[in-house]
Formats: sequence, structure tokens, C-alpha cells
Amino acid sequence: MKTKSIRKNYLYNVTYQCFLLVVSLLTIPYVSRVLGPDNVGQYSFVQSIADLFALGAVLGSATYAMQEVAHVQTDRAAASRVFWEIFLFRLMTASVVCIAYLCVAAFSGRYRVLFWIQSMALAASVLDVSWFFQGLEEFRLTVVRSTAVKGLGMAAIFIFVRTENDLIPYALINGVAVLAGNASLWLALRRRIVRTPVRSLRVLRHLKPALSLFAPALAVWMYTLLDKTILGIFSGDAQVGYYTRAEQIVKIALTVITSLGAVLLPRITSCLHAGRQEEMRSYIDRAVRFSMMLGMPLAFGIASVADKLVPIFLGERFLPSIPLLYMLCPLPVLIGTASIIGTPLLLPLGRYAHYSRCVVTGALINMTFNLLLVGRFAALGVAFGTLMAESTVTLLEMRSVRDHLSFRRTASYFARYGAMALGMAVCVRMSARLPLTGVAQLAVMVAVGMAVYALELLCVRDPAVAEARRFLK
Repeated sequence: MKTKSIRKNYLYNVTYQCFLLVVSLLTIPYVSRVLGPDNVGQYSFVQSIADLFALGAVLGSATYAMQEVAHVQTDRAAASRVFWEIFLFRLMTASVVCIAYLCVAAFSGRYRVLFWIQSMALAASVLDVSWFFQGLEEFRLTVVRSTAVKGLGMAAIFIFVRTENDLIPYALINGVAVLAGNASLWLALRRRIVRTPVRSLRVLRHLKPALSLFAPALAVWMYTLLDKTILGIFSGDAQVGYYTRAEQIVKIALTVITSLGAVLLPRITSCLHAGRQEEMRSYIDRAVRFSMMLGMPLAFGIASVADKLVPIFLGERFLPSIPLLYMLCPLPVLIGTASIIGTPLLLPLGRYAHYSRCVVTGALINMTFNLLLVGRFAALGVAFGTLMAESTVTLLEMRSVRDHLSFRRTASYFARYGAMALGMAVCVRMSARLPLTGVAQLAVMVAVGMAVYALELLCVRDPAVAEARRFLK
């Protein structure tokens, strides 16, 4: 496979992530104003629990499945055999988990209807075969179909979600969209798999590797979604709503960086399988530099405009989200770096134990801080726990790949782009003094930040700029 394909896959993924960005920019302000903090919190609380069961239904095997397909991506018969083995394995585990979920839903009190609706997430997790196409490095198909389904879902939200009483229609639309999107990919399987004799399938051989990855997948859930569960139990729906929206704003900014990690995984797996170590190291170094170049201005930019962004983007009822944004603003740097050196590098290298230790340690730190601080500081305490967890995971993952990634070079990227982003942030705050208000003020601040940072990159003749130009040609 030519190197050109990674550029195409990245552009496909970035295009889709940019589309998701547009969808989020349109729907989050609308839903926040229509449903309010309490309803947003209810939905996020139930979703965090349903996502745990969805994870258990497939034993967190998406990454493992993608790797297995990537190993045999040039052998259609072998890829078909891997597909049916993993699908049947996921179907078996999902059958057991669904029984447990139905028991929880039956005794969930005022959240019962939302739990029944979220059962579609379990069905969607079983029908999800995007891992097969990603393992083949065919991102175009998943992007096109997902874009179409997301677009229809967005239109449905604007049509059917009109008042604060429309939480159930909102949940239904999201559930149907995910289920339909995953089911639609099955139509494209016929041209990519061949008939496989049932006797040749060894379904249970995937149990041990899947279980080895379930523990870290569960740990990731603990420090990315359990915080909402704990917050909902101890502080109420509104606090979950404030925290969810602050986290979503930060993660919207992350989409361009995390897109690169998604396309790197099958490529690095392929490089290792072919023994191309130096090529793999080159990919990782350039990706880390790229993530720092984008992550730093995003982090400082969010901190610079948070007090102006929240009332405009979310509405006055979400003002408590402002201090949460200040606390969470370093996440683009931390998660962006981890998305490059964590799953895309540790797993293809076979360092499952290292990966597990990193994310389990992060989960324990997050849970500890959550339980200690949620009672007194509510969402702010949970945000601090998230920051500590992500910092720990990123540093531990960097240590685990130090033989493939230079810590000194990474630190130099951190200092270089951090200094430029700090200068940008100063200019952004100075522009806030202009006699403007509302959307116009926010637009000017964002424009100033982008212009100043771009000028800084050009003035220092940053190598990442020239490399990005070559990459896009």
C-alpha cells in the first residue's frame, strides 16, 4: 500500500470530524437552550451507564479487531475468516451483557424510559463493523455513511426537539441514528468478504486477547465516563449537564488531532508486521509534533475565550461551565499526545501490559479524586480528577514508548509550541478590550488568535508547516 493512502485516510477522517464539528456547533447550543442543564444531565448520566454495558457487550474489542484485520488486510479469505470469528464472538458476549442491562433498566426508577431507549446502544455496538473497514484502511466508506446518518439525525433534532419536555424524542433520535449508521455498513460487506466454512472458524481464540484489552478499556471508561455517573449520584443532574457541556467543548477542539491517531493504528500495525521500524518511528515523531502544534493553541485558546464563549454558545443557564473549561483546557495537549502514542503505538508493539497499567492507574487516580472532591466541589472536583488522570496516563504512556519516542524531542515541541500559544493568548485577551460585544467580540478574538499563531509559525519557519503542505499536496 502506498504512503499516499495514509494522507487520503487522514483527510477522510478529518473531513468527517470537521462535519461532526459543524453538527456539534449547531446542535449543542440549540439542545442546551431547549432542554436545559437538568435534561442534558439526565441524558448524559444514563448514557454513561449504557456505554459501560455497550463496552462489556463487545469486551472493548474494537481496537483488537482492527489490528487483527490489519494483519491480513491483503488476504481476502483470511480477512473474511477474522471478520466472522470476531463478529460471532462479540454476538456471544453481547447476549450475556444484554440480560444484565435489562435487569438494570427494569429497576432504574425515573430514568427507566431513557434506559430502555439507550438499549439501542447495545444493539449498535454488536452491529458495528467499522473496525473491519478501518483494518482494511478503507475510511472513505465509513465516513460517507456516517456523515449521511449524522446529517439526518441533526435535521431530526431541529424538527422534533422543540421544548424542554422533548428529552425522550432527543434520546430516540440519537439512538436510532447510531443504530442505523452501524447497520448500514453491512450493505458494503458483500464485496469485501467471501464465504467461510464454519469448521474453519475458531471463535474462542479471540477470548484471551479480548479480555486482556477489556481491563484497559474498562479503565478508560472509568476516567472518561464514570465521572458523570459519580457526579449524577452525588451532585444531581444539573451538575452533570454543566460538566458534560464543558467537556464537549474541549473535545470538539480535539477532533482534528485524534483523527490522526485513528488512521495511524492500522498503518503502524502494518509497518511492524513488515519490519519497517524506522518508517514507524518517523510516523510517530511527526505525529507528536503535529499534535503539539495544534494542541497548544487549542488549550490556550479555550482558556482565553471561555468567559465569552459559554454565554454565547450554551446560554446563560450554563455559566457554571466557565470554571470547568478553565480546568479542562489542557486536555487538547494531553489527550492529543496520548491519542498518538497510546493505542496506535503501544498495542501494535504488543505492550498490552504497559497499556493496561497506564490506563488503570489513570482510572484509579480519577476515581480517587472524584470521590474525595465531588461532595465539596461538585463538577469542579470531577474536572480536576479528569485533569489529573489524563496527565498521568499521558506521562506513563510516554515512558512506556521511550525506546521509540524521544522524550527530549517531545519536550522541545511542548516548549516551542507552548511559548507561541502563550503569546497568542496574550493577544487574544488584549483584543477583548475592543469596543465589541457578543458574537462579534468572540469572532474577533478567535480571528486574532488564529492570525497571530499562524504568523508566529511562519516567522520561525516551523518545519511542521512545510511538512503539512507536502502532506496535503
